Amino acid sequence: MSSGASSSSVLKREAIAWHARLSAPDATAEDWAAFTDWLEANPLGNDLYDEIEFLSRNLGRSHAILDAADDVSLPPPAQPAENITVLRPRRTRAPSGWTWLAAAAAVAIAFVAVPNLRDADGPDPQYAWKTYTAPAGQREEIKLADGSTVTLNSGSSISVALMATERRVKLSDSEAFFSVTHDADRPFIVDSGQSQVRVLGTQFNVVSKSGRLEVGVQEGRVEVSLTDKDDTKFVLTSGKELVRAGVGAQAEVRDIDIATAFAWRQGSLIYDDVPLTEIILDVNRNFARPVVLASDVDGTMRFSGVLALGSEEDVVDALVAFLSLEAEASDQQITLHARR
Repeated sequence: MSSGASSSSVLKREAIAWHARLSAPDATAEDWAAFTDWLEANPLGNDLYDEIEFLSRNLGRSHAILDAADDVSLPPPAQPAENITVLRPRRTRAPSGWTWLAAAAAVAIAFVAVPNLRDADGPDPQYAWKTYTAPAGQREEIKLADGSTVTLNSGSSISVALMATERRVKLSDSEAFFSVTHDADRPFIVDSGQSQVRVLGTQFNVVSKSGRLEVGVQEGRVEVSLTDKDDTKFVLTSGKELVRAGVGAQAEVRDIDIATAFAWRQGSLIYDDVPLTEIILDVNRNFARPVVLASDVDGTMRFSGVLALGSEEDVVDALVAFLSLEAEASDQQITLHARR
């Protein structure tokens, strides 16, 4: 066997081992960072990993894949990784080098797994999509059949389908906090239109409002794919949040205080030196009547304190008192002006 063929065989077995490691429920941020280093050091690695993932998704974790993974020893991360790792996009087409096996996979699925076929652009006809809604001014906690719980913020709505191979949620113009029961065989996927959040079991928050996207992690690890950016992937761990101001905008990752970031679930908004523009975004997610800033208000002014979400009037009164503002209310909106 030539040295080139031998090298390719080694890389393929390493790709199998990486897939096994990263598919494990206890995979860490350091594992993802080491995997990224492996991709950088091996230009063919990305394509080989795609091949393994494609076969795994279509045939399941075959004994051949698992046995090969056991034979390969991967190096531990050289140094602690950051809590955020940007991963390369993966292709969704069948890898050309494994076309014959991909075709075999398609035939096998067609004959033995017809009941589980699902239209990628629509619901699986065998699995009912159920819609849950929180009325304006209220929050709703939902217990799903798999044991996961979802807390919907005011005026939010989601559709859920629990399938044999995955658990899928569609969310638009809403905010929801997910506490996902671990199931290694059924990933939990939240689709917001411009992104997909993929987890096995963890606690995280998703906001998709007027094009703005926020994904914050309280516990565990989530993978966020920006579907309008060639499926660019981010891996977030506890205490990290991905923020995107609008569709197509650059995504930013920042630290959050997990003790306060998701306090809306208990009826409070807690801030430590946060600009008024961000506070208004939060307030408007919790009440039906929007609060807007007049042109004479400096949206960069900072606020620290606790806003109790008992009523919109109480929240506005607190902002008016602390930030020297005036409020003008109508049935359509509340406008905040600089105090004259």
